[in-house]
Amino acid sequence: MESAPRSVASLKVISYNMHGFFQGCPALDDLISTDQPDVILLQEHWLTPAKLSLSIILLSVAQLC
Repeated sequence: MESAPRSVASLKVISYNMHGFFQGCPALDDLISTDQPDVILLQEHWLTPAKLSLSIILLSVAQLC
């Protein structure tokens, strides 16, 4: 009896050190456009919790347009 072929799922993860959110945004935009990652890990964004959620929403909306 032959077994069915297995497919391998892939997950592209990028880890990026922003050196400040607004300083790192242009490079982050390029990474998203060229590499199309599934997950992005951001370090050193230096945003307060209140500003973090708003900035991520704005970044998400910018990528959808």
